[in-house]
Amino acid sequence: MIVTSAELLHDAVEQRYAVGGFDTTCCPLTEAIVRAAEESQTPLLLMVPPFAFGQGYDDAFIRHMAQRCRETEVPIALHLDHSGSVDAIKRAIDYGFSSVMIDASALPWEENIALTRRVVDYAHEHGVSVEAEIGHVGGGEAALDPAVADAAGYTAPQDALRFAQATGVDLLAVAFGTVHGSFLTAPKLDLDRLRAIRSLLPGLPLVMHGGSGLSEADFRASVEAGINKVNIFTEISTLYTAEIARAWQTSGGKMHLHKALAPAEEAVVRCIRHLMELFGTPKASEFPEMKAF
Repeated sequence: MIVTSAELLHDAVEQRYAVGGFDTTCCPLTEAIVRAAEESQTPLLLMVPPFAFGQGYDDAFIRHMAQRCRETEVPIALHLDHSGSVDAIKRAIDYGFSSVMIDASALPWEENIALTRRVVDYAHEHGVSVEAEIGHVGGGEAALDPAVADAAGYTAPQDALRFAQATGVDLLAVAFGTVHGSFLTAPKLDLDRLRAIRSLLPGLPLVMHGGSGLSEADFRASVEAGINKVNIFTEISTLYTAEIARAWQTSGGKMHLHKALAPAEEAVVRCIRHLMELFGTPKASEFPEMKAF
């Protein structure tokens, strides 16, 4: 069942839990993410990054994602991640996405607000939730080279408040020490900054990008300090490929594709289920009743 991210995170702030947002770039990874939700009966966001969306050859994959989410009984928000294109966002809404992210964080302040406000107005007319970002999370989406967080890009609490008030976003991604991809050095999260943002925005779900590579203690502390959505891609994507490589090596190179995919999928399912437990995500039966998007 597809639901909006705003509805999925409606009680997350007050009850101090987070919901996982897991990026997929192909049908096998999609299946692992949805299976994790089904087997644990735990809601999540199934997300697609912009580099896996918008090309002609992506059409069948995107349609498969949407159909898979509609068919499952577990509430799932279908989310376009990190898009800087209004046209791509409109296309996602046409596909049946219930949630989108407009990432204009690299633009000057007023341009970020104007573009985000434009997307919010359009998306809300179609009942779709909107995430945006203020500040800058280090690294690059899908980058495999380790990165270091730059404190100069961390979100200023007052900026977060002004941005939220000016745009009317449903979710706000903030920067406080994480990076996209993997960490070059041990992460040092600025939890005091996160707490300050939470105190100024007591009802708005906050999003952490760059969740891959954090410790269990980091995840728990971030959720306790105010994070309500955690984005994960690199961890599950590289785990999938590592498990395929391990199976191939173990077989001495004598293995059919489906034999390699099965253990890789199981490993990703286990990883996602463990992460959702760390985030404190309630079971679907514990959520308020939600309507299908």
